[in-house]
Amino acid sequence: MRKTHISAVALAGAALLAAPATVPAQTAEEEIAKATMAAPPALRANATVLRLAPDGAETVLREGSNGLICWDRSDEPSREFAVQCTSEGNLARVKQNRAWAM
Repeated sequence: MRKTHISAVALAGAALLAAPATVPAQTAEEEIAKATMAAPPALRANATVLRLAPDGAETVLREGSNGLICWDRSDEPSREFAVQCTSEGNLARVKQNRAWAM
């Protein structure tokens, strides 16, 4: 009986390790604060912030006025934490690279 108990505990532990971790949803304000960490401090307040979906769709979280665009890249493969900013003129290239990465 002891062997059965140990096996059940081992299986339960393995199931916990295999289960995907749940990450609480962020508010738009938290997403904006995270994404703009990549911007120079003097440009953060007026940067546009996007949420980029894996399929290339974008959601504007905040309109900006200085030509800088920031987003969170943490959902890309092999990344735990990554944020990035670029100029408006480079956004099409960024989306193309993101599509390849996803």
